[in-house]
Amino acid sequence: MTRDDDEPPPLEGPPPADGVRARIRAAWFDVGPPPLPLVDCPCPECTELEERLRGRDWRSVDPALAEALEQDLPLIGARTFRALLPAFLLAALDPDCEVGEFLGYALEPSDFNTPRFEGLSKDQGAAVLDFLRLDLEECEAANPVYADGPRRAIQEFWGRFEDRQAARPARPLTDPNAASPGARSGGLAPGATEIEPAGNGEARTDQHHPRDPADEEDEDE
Repeated sequence: MTRDDDEPPPLEGPPPADGVRARIRAAWFDVGPPPLPLVDCPCPECTELEERLRGRDWRSVDPALAEALEQDLPLIGARTFRALLPAFLLAALDPDCEVGEFLGYALEPSDFNTPRFEGLSKDQGAAVLDFLRLDLEECEAANPVYADGPRRAIQEFWGRFEDRQAARPARPLTDPNAASPGARSGGLAPGATEIEPAGNGEARTDQHHPRDPADEEDEDE
């Protein structure tokens, strides 16, 4: 059976796992260790967690450590969450790792979770969307009951990054012009600038765009 040249190409499904891994690594390429404090609570449990993560970036959180700390994701601060998120995403894509359930909860929009997503770049958001789309496909194939979580997360928050997926391919990992790993900290998006607090003590970020020359002419007048 051949397809008529005038027919539109079939819609592409979620990218394969290798493509999702590459996109995650590229999106957080120049994000280094998050700054202290890593947690928002001084209790003994959170203090111990901070000591285990002190000085680590997402590359140094291997799948075994991610699996051990997955249940503690709600305990780490928002900046720490954004900076170390790729470690947990990559661990969840490891067939030998049990990361998944609590990461799924952490990616569902809620009064607690959604403010923690603020400050992710568009490329980072698109990488999370790719991850969730792949997770959704696997859940629907294995047991549709488990597909509700990733489907709701996509519909209610992460789907807004859909346009970014088609905008440009992920940056190559060997980009010679990219900043060296560790050049940034706290999970802030490259090219983002901090603005006023979001009401919960966390500094929000927003993408910086060049000013329109027309706006400058209006000001001069």
